[in-house]
Amino acid sequence: MVDMDGQQPARTGERLTAGQVAERFGVTVRTLHHYDDVGLLRPSERSAGGYRLYTEEDLLRLRHVVVYRRLGLPLERIEELLAAEEPGAVLAHLRRQRESVLSRLAGLPATSAEAMDAAEAARRQIHDRFYDLSPESHRALGDMYVADPRSTRTYEDLAPGLAQYVRDAIQANADRAGD
Repeated sequence: MVDMDGQQPARTGERLTAGQVAERFGVTVRTLHHYDDVGLLRPSERSAGGYRLYTEEDLLRLRHVVVYRRLGLPLERIEELLAAEEPGAVLAHLRRQRESVLSRLAGLPATSAEAMDAAEAARRQIHDRFYDLSPESHRALGDMYVADPRSTRTYEDLAPGLAQYVRDAIQANADRAGD
């Protein structure tokens, strides 16, 4: 079973090695060792041979770390967020992060390299995690964002004009790819 983040959770009581965890989460073993070294993610157990063993609880913490890293947060800030006992603090930070991203995008045309790079990163994520998504198929998906009122509303709830902006960035990226 794969969760909504595209990762297979550990079964209750299962212990995973660093290699198994790295493969499931798309990180390197060296990254896991670094997270251990800096105290961000310490495996709960060690094997008789001294190998790191990760529990289900460790994987849940790693899932948060991976998401925050993808949002561009530095490790020190991630540690602060994970230490915050109040979920509201995390939510408030994520809202500020979202506003920061939206304000940066507001100053960029959809045809800018940065906007097209963001569209390409989104396309690759869908392609790698869910299904084959060529630039041409992504173009059709972008069209749906403005044609389907439900999709449009999802983007417009974040920022007025965002659905059209995302569609235009996807179109420009597909053009750049030569499709």
